[in-house]
Amino acid sequence: MKIYHLNIIIIAFMLILSGLLFTNTYAAAAGSLDVFVSIPPQAYFVSRIGEGYVRVHTLVGAGQNPHTYEPSPRQMMALGRAKLYFKLDVEFERELLKKIKGAHRQLPFINTA
Repeated sequence: MKIYHLNIIIIAFMLILSGLLFTNTYAAAAGSLDVFVSIPPQAYFVSRIGEGYVRVHTLVGAGQNPHTYEPSPRQMMALGRAKLYFKLDVEFERELLKKIKGAHRQLPFINTA
């Protein structure tokens, strides 16, 4: 039963990403969309699905503690150029995303949990 739900989530994720990539004229002109994720394993997943169409940026890098993490000013500026944010809906991310949503109201969030 869990595998069935995971397959549905993966298919829905791929459809959403495909729809955004093929209808976005910016992606056609620049070759890729800037997207953000929270952690490196998630970046791998998103980059493999959107290969050639997305440029994945990770907020919390390898070796950083996600529970005490604060985005740098450079990351906050880059979030302003991002087209999507793929969230995990995990505990450490909730407070972090409140700050990001406050500063970047136009940024769409996709739940990949």
